[in-house]
Amino acid sequence: MKLGILLSVSLLVWTAGGAFGQTQELTNQAIWASRTFRAAGVYGIRPMADGKHYTSLVDETGSGSAIVRYAYATGLAVDTVASSRTVFGDAEVAIEEYTFSDDESKILIATQIEPIYRHSSQAIYFIHTRKGSKTEPLCAPDSEPQ
Repeated sequence: MKLGILLSVSLLVWTAGGAFGQTQELTNQAIWASRTFRAAGVYGIRPMADGKHYTSLVDETGSGSAIVRYAYATGLAVDTVASSRTVFGDAEVAIEEYTFSDDESKILIATQIEPIYRHSSQAIYFIHTRKGSKTEPLCAPDSEPQ
């Protein structure tokens, strides 16, 4: 009985203290216009299958764009998975998009992406095999962008 009363009083004090302890009034202006309560997000990273690393596309001076692998634990770069220089042999050709195969042994790389309409685009695609660093076009070299 005493425990029930003690819990009830504690709950009442806790909720009343929280209600009276507010220093800022919640208004539509504070919620929607000021973006104070906006959710934080992380963009531009792709998790790897091992669960310990993620990749991101970065621009590196001298070697063009690159797919860099980072460790979740430290946030530091571990290695460069592929770069414009290693994939195309030319730092001027940019890696604009990439997707790993399920086993992460191959990468589908898009370059020269051109928007068509809304979410549609065309690009030139290459398949890069990580082991041996071999790159070949998805279609014949003289074909139109896909």
